[in-house]
Amino acid sequence: MRSMVYRGPYKVRVEEKDIPRIEHPNDAIVRVTAAAICGSDLHLYHGMMPDTRVGTTFGHEFVGVVHELGSSVRNLSVGDRVMVPFNIYCGSCYFCSRGLYSNCHNVNPNATAVGGIYGYSHTCGGYDGGQAEFVRVPFADVGPSIIPDWMGEEDAVLLTDALATGYFGAQLGDIREGDTVVVFGAGPVGLYAAASSWLMGRAGSS
Repeated sequence: MRSMVYRGPYKVRVEEKDIPRIEHPNDAIVRVTAAAICGSDLHLYHGMMPDTRVGTTFGHEFVGVVHELGSSVRNLSVGDRVMVPFNIYCGSCYFCSRGLYSNCHNVNPNATAVGGIYGYSHTCGGYDGGQAEFVRVPFADVGPSIIPDWMGEEDAVLLTDALATGYFGAQLGDIREGDTVVVFGAGPVGLYAAASSWLMGRAGSS
């Protein structure tokens, strides 16, 4: 398969890699149909993220079609269209049981304050990302969500990180009807935060 691979600071290239295989009964292999480039990928590209190893596949925002399933996966079927969140989590540990999924220590042997993230260095678990034709998705019964038939993949891929991040930022502001909201930074996530702020204020009106 073709994959966007890190070759060192300021060096990336498309290379041929083996298609990932099932390594655990709760894995899925997803055929990627759309992937996004995140602004935080620049931290990797600039060599600023510790333990980003040559050969790592970038990409933590992707959607696709379930290509293969491990024997214990129950919530997905081959052929399902899925959106995969940027972070990897087990769903049952101390942190996951409290909704702190990005702190899951069961998916990252190097964890201190962060769990696992697709395509984001060995500091974040060493998982290959979704800027490739296929990706291995651990804990497939927990992370991926089936994309509704009415939703296009161009919209679904936004929900894997960028839109969710903007929405969460607005949610932290505890916005109420009549509030004035200022968003500093008008990149994609800032625009999503502004749109989410408008939605929250409007939803609070009678």
